[in-house]
Amino acid sequence: MALTNQMNGGNDNKKVFHENERSFRLKKRVDYWSQIPEIGAGFANFDEATQYNLACNLDNQAGHMARLSENQVSTSFNGFTPENMLRLVRLAMPNVVRSKIFTEFAMETARDSIKYVRPVYSKTQNGKSLVDKTDDFNRLYEDADEFNDINNPNYRKAIYESTEDRIPQELANIDAAAKDGKVSFTFKALDVDAAKAELKAATTAADIKAAKEKVEKAIASQKWADGSKYIDGYGAVYYDVEKNVVAQQDKRTKKFFLNPDYAEFVKSVAVKEDNGVYSIVVELTDAADSATGSDAAKFDSAKLKAFARYDSEMDYNGDYLGEIEIKMSDYEFRPRPTTIGVTWSQLSEIVLDTSFSVSAQEYLVTYASQAIKMALDYRAIKTAYAAAKTNPKAYHVTFDAAYNTTNIGTNGGTKEGYTANAQTFLSAIATVGDNMLNDINRGGVSRLVAGPSAGTYMTLSMAFTTTGATTAEGAHQIGEISGIPVFKVPSSIIPSNEVLTVWKNPQNEADISIAFGTLVPFFSTGVIQRQNFYKEAGLATYGDWAIINKRYLAIITIDNLKDATVA
Repeated sequence: MALTNQMNGGNDNKKVFHENERSFRLKKRVDYWSQIPEIGAGFANFDEATQYNLACNLDNQAGHMARLSENQVSTSFNGFTPENMLRLVRLAMPNVVRSKIFTEFAMETARDSIKYVRPVYSKTQNGKSLVDKTDDFNRLYEDADEFNDINNPNYRKAIYESTEDRIPQELANIDAAAKDGKVSFTFKALDVDAAKAELKAATTAADIKAAKEKVEKAIASQKWADGSKYIDGYGAVYYDVEKNVVAQQDKRTKKFFLNPDYAEFVKSVAVKEDNGVYSIVVELTDAADSATGSDAAKFDSAKLKAFARYDSEMDYNGDYLGEIEIKMSDYEFRPRPTTIGVTWSQLSEIVLDTSFSVSAQEYLVTYASQAIKMALDYRAIKTAYAAAKTNPKAYHVTFDAAYNTTNIGTNGGTKEGYTANAQTFLSAIATVGDNMLNDINRGGVSRLVAGPSAGTYMTLSMAFTTTGATTAEGAHQIGEISGIPVFKVPSSIIPSNEVLTVWKNPQNEADISIAFGTLVPFFSTGVIQRQNFYKEAGLATYGDWAIINKRYLAIITIDNLKDATVA
């Protein structure tokens, strides 16, 4: 039988993958619960993920209560019937705000986990070894402070999705040699053993660092060993970083076209061959002294770099090709309780029962569940905010809300100027996404969680609408700005003038910042009778969270707000 036929054969084959099995089970549970009177009302209005989570939560709540005796149910839930408890789950859990900002995961067992697959550069194009990749591996040089200091920007230099490697083409950098007004990039293998011997003999910190660089360059040059063929027509010369192009080789004529911006310092660029060894030779003008770098403020010949293409078909072992390892990370949930205690007087219970025909027990569970919902939302946002604070500087964007006061007199500006400046806030949001793109090649902003003053400021933008706004209770949505949902929280959760940005990959539901798992939505401790005519009870929800990728979180700080809340 063909492989495609086996893959499409029958229901048994369709259950090979765990995620497909989970979706199949939960779809059946959605069909079941949606047919239950009252509880099933409105099920179809939720998105698929919310339906699955709610069905799983209802299963877990019903399973928990099914294991209790009638007396235990009566004692634990204060006479609140199992049907009403399930109704409470139906009403409360889809409204937890954290599920709208991050990712909510309804756990089926106490040991559920998320399998997150991510690409990792297992070997870089410049020949660095397998150990120089993510932060959970030993660094390339364990005795070098710059690779052990987590505050050093190079600490995670070879993080997955590094922008420094050129995977699409077989390219290589080569060290330069300057002589007689020329800089030559010779593509030949260097002596690795000699470089390692020099490193071993080095004693001072400066000599050790220089020797290590020579070892790296020697290792990288091995791709030009016997049999590695230089392919003419793909060479390029650049200054310091690759985007500063000095010269680009034409594939047809094999000549180099010069960038006019460097015409003052570069006279010509050409390829030369000597007994099968190729070099890219950069001839400098008198304004650029290759020996001393006389005009280093404008041009330093030591910063010239070049790359070229080689024939990887001669590299049968794949020793000098960049590689991507598909790495699977397992994030396991370990549920813990989030609890809230409630007390009320017997007098209040009597008044409610006799005057308004309202059950005090129902009020207890309803308002306690709202308090737990608020606690879950606040803890989720605090966790994300703390993770965002530990991200690099590029993930902290500052927006100046101050408006132009030029030629306005002494009134300190106008409201019209302040509002006009608010229209540019969208650029700060875009900058967050651009910085993520620079760092990890993807990212953006799909949710905004603002402190009170920052949230109010965003309403001044013409791109803001009240779409999706909810009641101002705890963490709540106030609308959308340019189609991005905006939520507001108290300043005790996020400072009043700051905005937490969150991104979720719409193409991969597991590629997220933080996942929150819930095992049992509600569990009650029961009621304790006090001698002072007071009753008390407690409710708990059992769940856990896991930070999947904190680089999807960032912070925007808005300075010089005209109106700000009291701290």
